[in-house]
Amino acid sequence: MPDAIHNLVTHVRHAPNLRCRDEGEGKYLIYSSETDEMHIIGKLEKMIFDLCDDASLDKILNEGSTLIENSSLPDTSEPENTIISLLKAFYDRKILIFPDT
Repeated sequence: MPDAIHNLVTHVRHAPNLRCRDEGEGKYLIYSSETDEMHIIGKLEKMIFDLCDDASLDKILNEGSTLIENSSLPDTSEPENTIISLLKAFYDRKILIFPDT
């Protein structure tokens, strides 16, 4: 799957008009005034989301893999696949955009 997204996406950016708030206990609320929707994400998702503010896909995959490998979070044996899945989920929720698609 990482190869497929590399063929389509080179750059990643947060969607406009987002606000993020720490909800405690490793949960974060992202609110989009564009869609008037709220999204709760966990610690791993927030770490990867923070890397996505106007960054190249390669940078996100490299830095995100390092963050995941150095974390004590469970089920992180395939960091690149985890990151790609999160990027797709963020895109589907309209909190991330791929400007070059």
